[in-house]
Amino acid sequence: METEEPPKSVEVTSGVPPVRHHILQNPRKTAVPGESPGVLQLGKILTEKAVEVEAIRILVPKAAITHDVPSKNAKGKSRGHHRGELLGQSEGTVEPRKELSEVKNLLEKLKNSERRLLQDKEGLSNQLRVQTEVNRELKKLLVASVGDDLQYHFERLAREKNQLILENEALGQSTAQLSEQLERMSIQCDVWRSKFLASRVMADELTNSRAGLQRQNRDAQSAIQDLLSEREQFRQEMIATQKLLEELLVSLQWGREQTYYPSTQPYTTAELALTNHKLAKAVNAHLLGNVGTNNQKKILSTVEFCSTPAEKMAETTILDCQLFLKCQSKKKRKHPLVLVLLFRQIPSSLILESPFFHTV
Repeated sequence: METEEPPKSVEVTSGVPPVRHHILQNPRKTAVPGESPGVLQLGKILTEKAVEVEAIRILVPKAAITHDVPSKNAKGKSRGHHRGELLGQSEGTVEPRKELSEVKNLLEKLKNSERRLLQDKEGLSNQLRVQTEVNRELKKLLVASVGDDLQYHFERLAREKNQLILENEALGQSTAQLSEQLERMSIQCDVWRSKFLASRVMADELTNSRAGLQRQNRDAQSAIQDLLSEREQFRQEMIATQKLLEELLVSLQWGREQTYYPSTQPYTTAELALTNHKLAKAVNAHLLGNVGTNNQKKILSTVEFCSTPAEKMAETTILDCQLFLKCQSKKKRKHPLVLVLLFRQIPSSLILESPFFHTV
């Protein structure tokens, strides 16, 4: 609260001449030279018993002072007056009545200024009292408004806090659900990773098996082709042998009753071999007669047959195929059951679409 400071007293240094108490002196007595001007001595005064009285200093409020600007002539007159006064004092001529009247006038002025100052003081005190009441009311209103604002602010903060708590709980629940889903997804990822690894291992094995089977297939095809070419060669030779035997048998039966007639029907390789065998028996019987089977057994036991290149190739292919099947059966026994189960859980379409089955 702001309060007005009371008016400060101001020391009057100009405008009002200082009041000096002049002691009336006997005109017969003369002033002692060497004393300061304005001091009168009455008779002989002892310095030990004398008391020096200073002039009265009057403090007047600043508002009660009326400034009169003296003119140059007035200044000259006042200076002359002071000089004359000093000269008069020095000469011992004093006008007590004039000074008394001046003192009375000055006292009246001071009383008037005092009354005005008292009135101003009362007015200022009333204004101060009113201003104090106004400030007190304003302070109450300000405190009330600030309190209302703080209460509203606190209520708003409380509402926001409750809302944030609810949002935090909701976010916590969603985070827990997401963490559970993440755990499930991680488990599924691990399962599918193991499935993928198992399928990749089995796909690699199947790729290797496929490559081996394709190689064996090519070997088998080449062996079969060689066997067929050899068989065709044997057939042609057997046909030529049949013709020769038939001609020989017909020539041997010349002039006798003919018991064999050549046939023009097509024969298979087995029938052709059987026919050649019969023709050979007939020629043998016609030339040598009926001979026992002991000599035939001896001849058959002494003969050792060797395989042709095509037959050797076919035998090698069969042996390789048997070894490959044995290795595959051993690998299947060594595989863990988990990989088989995981492989069974994978759809067959994904297995067939895998790039491992399209590589040689």
